Amino acid sequence: RQMCIRDRISIINSLILVVILTGFVITIITRIVRNDVSKVIDLETNNKSVDEVCWKSIRNEVFQPPKQKNLLSAATGTGVQLISLILILFLIGCSGVYYHAEGSVRTAGIILYSCTTIICGYTSLRLYTSMGGKRVKQNFITSLLLFPLFFVTVWLTLNNFAYVAHSTAALPIGTIVFIFFIWALISIPLNGLGA
Repeated sequence: RQMCIRDRISIINSLILVVILTGFVITIITRIVRNDVSKVIDLETNNKSVDEVCWKSIRNEVFQPPKQKNLLSAATGTGVQLISLILILFLIGCSGVYYHAEGSVRTAGIILYSCTTIICGYTSLRLYTSMGGKRVKQNFITSLLLFPLFFVTVWLTLNNFAYVAHSTAALPIGTIVFIFFIWALISIPLNGLGA
């Protein structure tokens, strides 16, 4: 019971901190916008060109499509996928499903990552085509491999160190192959379906 009260106080403390920091950010942004608006009003009263000052001077550069459309859209698709994965894992965790078996969070994370690849494919290709991209197959491959290649490289390095040190945290080769097949058999078709 005392632990429950302590957890609630900790959550309330975190929420208060978030509200205070959000207030600081809003105050800073309001001051910046107010200063920009006052500069524009001063220029309009003096009949000077408004395009030479403030954010309007860079409007032509801001609204140009990026040079690396494929990489930007793949990173955005992967980000949306990871956010949705975290949200789903959190909601399942709130329902109390994870407390019954050892390693159920990891298993759910791997399966849900593969299943949310459809979100990555859809978001990535939609953003890519809206920016005028023509190489759809290249975007499909980039969005499919962007996060897994980085993650697998880091994870295999750490797993090899754990294996050399005879740690029980090292995954055996059979489990690694099984995880690869889950990713290949679920992620590739779902990414294509989303795209």
